Amino acid sequence: MSRSTSIRARRIAGNGALAVVAAAALTAVLGGCRPAVRPPVNVVLVSIDTLRADRLGCYGGTTVETPAIDSLSNAGVRFQNAFTPVPLTLPAHWTILTGVEPWHHGVVDNGMTLPKPPAATLAERFADAGYDTAAFVSAFVLHRTFGLDRGFARYDDGPAADAVLDELMHASAPADERVDRALAWLRRERKRPFFVWLHLFDPHAPYVPPPGFRARYSGRPYDGEVAFVDTQVARLLAALERSGIADRTLVVLLSDHAESLGEHGEETHGLLLYDATLRVPLLFRLPGTLGAGEVRPEAVTLADVAPTILALTGLPATPGVDGRDLFGPAASPLRQLGAVSQAPVRRFGWASLTAVREAGWKFIAAPRSELYRIADDPAELVDRRASDPDRAVGLARAARGIEATLNARLAARGTVEPGSEALARLSALGYVSGPASTASAPPDPKDAIRSMGELDRAYQLFAEGRLDEAQASLNALLARSDFPPSTVLEGLGRLARLRGDAAEAEKLFLQMIAQDPEALGPLAQLVRLARERGDRGAEVERARRLVALAPADGGAARLLAEALLGAGDSAGAEEEYRRGLKVAPRSGWLRLGLARLLVATRRGDEADRELEKITSDEDLPGDVIAEARTLRSRPAR
Repeated sequence: MSRSTSIRARRIAGNGALAVVAAAALTAVLGGCRPAVRPPVNVVLVSIDTLRADRLGCYGGTTVETPAIDSLSNAGVRFQNAFTPVPLTLPAHWTILTGVEPWHHGVVDNGMTLPKPPAATLAERFADAGYDTAAFVSAFVLHRTFGLDRGFARYDDGPAADAVLDELMHASAPADERVDRALAWLRRERKRPFFVWLHLFDPHAPYVPPPGFRARYSGRPYDGEVAFVDTQVARLLAALERSGIADRTLVVLLSDHAESLGEHGEETHGLLLYDATLRVPLLFRLPGTLGAGEVRPEAVTLADVAPTILALTGLPATPGVDGRDLFGPAASPLRQLGAVSQAPVRRFGWASLTAVREAGWKFIAAPRSELYRIADDPAELVDRRASDPDRAVGLARAARGIEATLNARLAARGTVEPGSEALARLSALGYVSGPASTASAPPDPKDAIRSMGELDRAYQLFAEGRLDEAQASLNALLARSDFPPSTVLEGLGRLARLRGDAAEAEKLFLQMIAQDPEALGPLAQLVRLARERGDRGAEVERARRLVALAPADGGAARLLAEALLGAGDSAGAEEEYRRGLKVAPRSGWLRLGLARLLVATRRGDEADRELEKITSDEDLPGDVIAEARTLRSRPAR
């Protein structure tokens, strides 16, 4: 039986309803026949940030309870060797949603924007096919600012962007809240098939699982986060079963990248290219079409996800992508998969890295390149470059090809670099950077990673409330000459604020401003500190500086409006609220602040109009909407 698939679908729309008619040929898959796809097929894409495959029972993990994800694997197809092409959230999701590798789309770091992608996103393809589309993401790193909202009728960003700048702790939405929002959307009556993307951020550092999971996985907070996320996947799968649509819904579960957890000296991810961060889970379930409990051993890339989803739903392939339909014709056994890491050079002035894997081998191009026989050395402990020079030469040539393609793409300036506002918010999520290295030759990241690992450990202690230990670690880093002091000063300043030592916090944030007068995060903290001590003049002056540096930032506008209001200048506050909303109309807290001011100045009708804008915008965070509803229900005056 042929391994090729012939699937044609056409849409017939009338009276607002959608019908999809398809004829499909049977397809041979690993010796068996795949039943014909009968559209319409719904699609649920679940990306769990920073999830290691080896923590899941279905991938051989024994230390974490993951029954929901394991059941999904048992009912579908598991790809045993799936890899991300870049160990960072935003670039990896561009690849997942387009099927284009980073060296072709050009997004190689968080915060970059891709105004004109080289291929349509999955959401655009499904929207064009008449699907209802929605996304529920959990952190600012995937905010619509960066362009992934393309094609989504609804794009729920998670935490309010205008409430992140002055947050003390990392701002992200927890998995249970994200699943609540997604399930509310799924419960709607609809006459069209749907495509929904759910992004869960919880396993990302710092690891702070809910209390019950913290106790159950004492001393293993990452594992606790994974176990908690599994319970939320269980809620999603149960809802699909209860609704009666599970049998005609394709569920795809994956991770954008994994986590080092100390392997090779890296605590988290984003810099090195070992499989500790590159290997990810990848599961497909579509009852009646895909076999249950099937395990596929070949090496695949996240660029394969979009073409595979399109094929399984009967839509034609997107032209010009790098990925392939994983249930279509078999790939060559010598297929090469690449990975890139530009964050070292972009953030620290270290050397960039490129990796290529082929037929059980993997080469990492670096100042001191490495070669591993990963077929029998999966932990990448024995460098074989000296003993297998011919293999190294061939893979090095492939790595240079990827580097040349990426350099040409970046030189074409098809992407937009992040502004100061985005960098400040990404820093609040733990994506730190420092001054470029002054060394004559860029350091090899594997040699420089130790200090970053120490910083990550300090921030984890901070998140766990072990403030004395965190402070000792940060002070030790501050005393070293090989580490960017601004990152350490910010951590110490936030610690001082948590301890209630306002004077120490003020001193530390002022030190940061002296080093970088345009640093938004510490300036926002200084606005807060002036407010807390009742120094309205300093609060207003600092907030004005903040807005001058970030005039289009809703969070900066909110801080200035609140400062003016606290100083008794209600007219100035209203002017700033309205100015801020013109440049940042999706700032929920800013709009709520204006409504409160209108209520306080007895302009109830105007206030109600503003509150209506908030309560009718379901993409805004739930806490903003809830407060707006409470304010709307105030007694009439």
